[in-house]
Order: sequence, then C-alpha cells, then structure tokens
Amino acid sequence: MITVKVEGIDKALRELGSYTKEVQQGAVDAINTTALLVESDAKRFVPTDKGFLKDSIHTTPAKRSDPQAFVSTNKAYARRIELGFFGEDSAGRGRKKPFAQAGQPYMKPAAERNRRGHARRLAEVLRK
Repeated sequence: MITVKVEGIDKALRELGSYTKEVQQGAVDAINTTALLVESDAKRFVPTDKGFLKDSIHTTPAKRSDPQAFVSTNKAYARRIELGFFGEDSAGRGRKKPFAQAGQPYMKPAAERNRRGHARRLAEVLRK
C-alpha cells in the first residue's frame, strides 16, 4: 500500500467528530473527490499491455464513520509494476542470474499529483 501524508490532516481527521454533520460530510466529499482524481491519474499513468491492471484500479470511498478512501487494485503483480523487482521470481526467472525489472510507478505519482489539491479542499471544508 502506498500512503500519502499531508501534514496536519491526520489531527483534523481524528477531530472530525467534533465538527457539524455538514462539515463532516464536506470532508468526506473532499476525500472522495481526491480519491477519484488519484484513481483517474493512476489509470492514465499505469503502463498497459492488455489493460487488466488499468481496469482493476478502483476506489473504495470514504464514509462519515470511516473518513478514509482507498485507491487500489487486486492484481498481484501491481506492486511489482509500481516498485520493480530484483531476484528470482515465481516463474524461476533469475535463478542463475538475478532477474531485474525496473519499477514503472503509476500509483505514487498519481497520489503525489493530487496531494496539494487534497490539502486545499480539506482545509477549505474544515475552516467552515
């Protein structure tokens, strides 16, 4: 899992229960907006062959009871594409000479691209 941290937001989310329901819902909406933007960018950035990895990227939306959204994939090879790989893989490649596959980041750049906008949207809602 890739986590993008924005300074000060963790504290605000812990204290979200002390805000009005309208502000809480506004924060959830801001979080979900960011998650959908990250999903869209990840789908644009991911390298594609047949498109299975791209098609598997999805968002699990935040709720007021759990103000966290997740952009993820269920493909086992997604991490290998994002981060790269070195050594012997399950197909036996690299047994004699280490197999090296450079990472082709797509999720982290998508999250980083939306970090500032997320902080701005959330701060705007929490100021109300």
